Amino acid sequence: MEIKTNIKKTRTLKDFTRILIGFVFALFVLSMYQQFSLFHGGVIDRPLNRILLLLLVNHLGFAAILSFVLLLVFRFLEHSKPGTGFRGSLVLFSTFLLFEVLLIENFIHNYSMLHITDFQSGFSLTLSNAIILKFVLVILGIGLLYFWFYKLSAFLNPFIGKMYPFTIILFLLALSTSVTEKSPINQNKTLSFISETADYLLDFNTYEGKEYPLLQEWQKDDLFVEHFTSNAHSPNIVIVVWDGLRPEFLGEGKFAGFTPFLDSITQKSLYWNRFLANSTSTTDAVANILGSLPQGENGFMALENSANRNTLFGLLKQNNYNTGFYFGGNASLNNMDRFLNEEQVDVVLDKSRFSDSYILQEADRAGVTLGYPDGELYKKWGSSYFASNQPKIEFFLNLSTTKPFSIPNSDYYESWVEKAFDTMKFNGKQKRFVKKNVDLFAAMKYADDALGKLFKMYALTKDAGNTIFVVTGSGKNYLPIENPLKQYQVPLVIYSTLLKHGMGLNNLASHHDIAPSLLSLLRQQDGFELPQKSAWLGNGLLREDGKVVLSTANNGVKALVYDNHFVKGRKVAGIGDTLELLTPNDSVKGALKNELKFFKAINSYVTRENKILPRDLAVYETGKKQFAKEEMVWISSVFNGRNYDNAYNSARELAHNGDYDKALLLSAYILDNVPGHIDALILQGRIHAWKKHYNKSIMLLEKAVDLHPFYQDAYGALLDVYYWSGNNSRASRIYEQMKENNIETVELIKKVERCMNRMGKIQNVEKNQITGIQFQE
Repeated sequence: MEIKTNIKKTRTLKDFTRILIGFVFALFVLSMYQQFSLFHGGVIDRPLNRILLLLLVNHLGFAAILSFVLLLVFRFLEHSKPGTGFRGSLVLFSTFLLFEVLLIENFIHNYSMLHITDFQSGFSLTLSNAIILKFVLVILGIGLLYFWFYKLSAFLNPFIGKMYPFTIILFLLALSTSVTEKSPINQNKTLSFISETADYLLDFNTYEGKEYPLLQEWQKDDLFVEHFTSNAHSPNIVIVVWDGLRPEFLGEGKFAGFTPFLDSITQKSLYWNRFLANSTSTTDAVANILGSLPQGENGFMALENSANRNTLFGLLKQNNYNTGFYFGGNASLNNMDRFLNEEQVDVVLDKSRFSDSYILQEADRAGVTLGYPDGELYKKWGSSYFASNQPKIEFFLNLSTTKPFSIPNSDYYESWVEKAFDTMKFNGKQKRFVKKNVDLFAAMKYADDALGKLFKMYALTKDAGNTIFVVTGSGKNYLPIENPLKQYQVPLVIYSTLLKHGMGLNNLASHHDIAPSLLSLLRQQDGFELPQKSAWLGNGLLREDGKVVLSTANNGVKALVYDNHFVKGRKVAGIGDTLELLTPNDSVKGALKNELKFFKAINSYVTRENKILPRDLAVYETGKKQFAKEEMVWISSVFNGRNYDNAYNSARELAHNGDYDKALLLSAYILDNVPGHIDALILQGRIHAWKKHYNKSIMLLEKAVDLHPFYQDAYGALLDVYYWSGNNSRASRIYEQMKENNIETVELIKKVERCMNRMGKIQNVEKNQITGIQFQE
């Protein structure tokens, strides 16, 4: 009798080697895909070059390192159960291959490496349907090629040696990764990601030293001050932060010609070309420019508990300046609203404060719009401009040059780019890049036109002759980068009729230096007061005796510029006149690495422990409200999670049930974490009114109306309290504000009439006079 049994074959080293060979050849194909994609996009001159050779070597090294680890897994599993080692190795190699596809696709679109914090903060490639389709096709293609290479490698079976010579080959290949030149374009992206993640997670560096390590005596930037004529009146400060603006768009840059207005004023300005953003994040740029602040682990505004500091907003407001922040997007994103609220900014204009008469930026394919384009933002500013005897500081954050580059009249601007393209002197690589990114260059031209109109509106004001304009890039980059330092390069243009002359300046400076220099200039005014000590990370735009700290979005301190050297991780390089990286001075390598390590520890310490500045030196006390332990126990018992809308529903129910104190406590906790939660603020106002604390109620509800002038519930609550408290005359002013914002519902009109009737008459209160400036189309 014949007995048939299924005995699974034990796989050998030859089977494992075939998987590895298929993996290596698939990586080689991915190398070609990366190079030809970058060539087609106008990023590199030739796809077949030295970079490709280095990339292949680094891929081989990664494959060797990976095979060392997976070979142990393979042998263990095969010994435990025949066939499982083979299948497990195949799955693991395939997973690493797919991850490399993702990282290469990110590099092709963003020209930068991916970091673990990008996933933590919600990584996105900003995918269009075409990019998604291409991504899927690349994955399918690589998967099929991997399988085909594995099958094809069968003919190598007779040549695959035994374990000993095989491990020698792998060992030599692994060593190759430690001696080859590395940059983002020629690295195996997965190995780089793993290495960066390990450094990030295993960084146990701690700070030991004085309590406030950044605190120092105030140091003036006298060289900067000398460029300006003296003036009896404090100058106005206007700061414009332009997303994606790079030196390549200005002057003799390789993509010059797309920002003609900015080019025209640059000739009459102080202009820095060797200038750096301290972070690649737009949100970080706000904190860095205004406050020369440390990054923390994920950006200053992302700190769970904010820290005492001084910024241009706080210090200038203390010196009788009006303060304003203007942004066409949502200021509540990335905690900007909390930061601005803590700085007690007088006017915060963001997406929530535009009426229906303004046109939103077109929605993307997901139906989401970022907000209002630059032209609408400047038009809104002009419509509400008011003449004041107080000087002003106004900060504009642009939106139109942020992906997906959705601008008004896009057909016109894209046509302009295509026509201008024929008259501009581009080489082949540049031509391919412009054709591939017409939307980017069209957005740059639109933003430049809008900026020109903003300057024309300022020229119509009484402040025109006494204003200093600061224009710079955010640090976000949409152009190919030549080295890790140039990733941070942005222009700085300072324009004013108060300047003695225009001048190009070649010293190295950064966003951190802007606030110290502006304050050095302003402190020349009689009566202008500043604290005796500061904690700036920058020293001033023309003082070169400091360091430049560099970070990436959501990723803490990454690099340092110090003593004309650039240090990032284990790499140290000298810095040339055009920010090219040079062979470093070997004698300073160790000291620079220690300097970076030391500052990383300081950065973590001062932001975590609130040790940037002592409380008595800060204009405003910041940080979250301190709740008692028993209060936090109760809050935790009714609110578990981060859904603050659910917490608001609980607070409202408590208030309706008459438990006012608990409702106020819970709403205070909500507002401490989400300062822009308008419903929680209105609830607080109503509760104080129900408790007959009318002054407190009116203060809160007038704040709610000012912050959200199109939210009807805020008007309704405020009109109720005016009626209950006998402050009926105030209703006429609110009615004018309602008309201005096109809010005239039947219910609200009845509440206005109720207040007026209580006074015994209906009256029209003269509207506050506003010197609106017409935005010329």
